Amino acid sequence: MALVVLVVIAAVAGDFWVRSEAQKVLANRVRSSTGSSSASVHIAAFPFLYDLAFSKIPDVKVVADGVPEGALRLSQVSVDARQVEMDHHFLLSGNKLRVASISKATVTILIQEAALESFATAVNAEVSLVAGHELVVMALGHQVLSVDLTSNRLIPDCAFALQKVPDGYSLVCTISPVPPSLLSTLSS
Repeated sequence: MALVVLVVIAAVAGDFWVRSEAQKVLANRVRSSTGSSSASVHIAAFPFLYDLAFSKIPDVKVVADGVPEGALRLSQVSVDARQVEMDHHFLLSGNKLRVASISKATVTILIQEAALESFATAVNAEVSLVAGHELVVMALGHQVLSVDLTSNRLIPDCAFALQKVPDGYSLVCTISPVPPSLLSTLSS
């Protein structure tokens, strides 16, 4: 009986360790491919090894802080990916984690007001979205900033909704299926 308990404890510990390592690998990929100052990944799956090998991972949350986007620095970009499927061939043949598909993802971008102050020092500055993904700042009737958010590999081309929040702006969109550009950010 004690042997069975030890085997179960070892299997659970191994599952947690592999998931922790996978989170580190994905976070390093996001940081290096986006130029963010920091990145973290949380994989919500247990048993992780089973979901990794035979199923889809129910939820993967990616958070990148300090993401450069042209002349602007985005405070945070988070991706809540649902039903993430890993490429089993790559996993078995080369010990690499490669994302094969993501059924649906919600992308949230936070921009602190301080990041826009250097561009919009006028009292009546307006922040808007053009074509759902181009952030435009107008001051006194003149465009002072235009940033195509989708030039960053972590941000897919989807129709973002812009909302003023107490300390800046929030942009949110949900996309399904998730485009290859976002998959490659998590895989390369």
